[in-house]
Amino acid sequence: IDVLEVVADKIKFEAKSNPLAEVALSILDRKIVKQPIMTTVYGVTRIGARSQIQNKLREANTLDKKEQFRVAEYLSHRVLGGLGEVCIGAGEIMEWFRTCCKIILKIYPHDLIRWTSPLGFPVVQPYRNYRSHRITTCLQEITYCQGDESMPAMVRKQIQGGPANWIHTADGTHMHSTNLRSIDEDITFAEIHDCYMTHSETMDRLGVLLREEFVTLHKDSEAVRLYNEWRDLYPLADIPEPPPRGNFDLDLVLKSPYFFN
Repeated sequence: IDVLEVVADKIKFEAKSNPLAEVALSILDRKIVKQPIMTTVYGVTRIGARSQIQNKLREANTLDKKEQFRVAEYLSHRVLGGLGEVCIGAGEIMEWFRTCCKIILKIYPHDLIRWTSPLGFPVVQPYRNYRSHRITTCLQEITYCQGDESMPAMVRKQIQGGPANWIHTADGTHMHSTNLRSIDEDITFAEIHDCYMTHSETMDRLGVLLREEFVTLHKDSEAVRLYNEWRDLYPLADIPEPPPRGNFDLDLVLKSPYFFN
């Protein structure tokens, strides 16, 4: 809601002299800004945000196609800008991660960016500049990538994909630890990605467990843990310290009714 309010305030001011802003303001709601906000930590670009907003406008079918694109282009800038003002720490930590990847790959161009999850699961980004060969048959052309571990890492993809993969590691750890707690309490547990399921009679208890496991996971800074691991893995790289943590009280998660949908 905070991001929506910031975006709305900016658009209201611009609507005084910009007809496009006036149109955007008339259709602005939570559904339009939600997806770009949620996928920012997974590395969504401005073009990706524009496409997401345009899809929502297409579903609403209140604007013609030409206007949908123009409004989506306008809103993508405002939404990502508003997010940067509200969630400053998220942007800083993502930029720190990317900077570290650049520094590491400059010193270790043939190494892959890797880390270990809090549960001890090894994570390796497999992106390399593999040699590709095009095979032409009478029916089609097939591109075959030759796996060669001596090839240097694909710098662009290592950097762009890193923050999202790191977030996925935290998500997977949270799911796994919640599952282990469920086993301890003899609660039936099932999941599909970020959707946790159990029987209706144990749903409330599962809600308590997943909140407790989230707080436990993030009580200690994951960024600091990653920083220390990278210093050991890549000793020649001058890796900067992560940004300081904010002042958000994690224990509020335990009482949040909308923490997990």
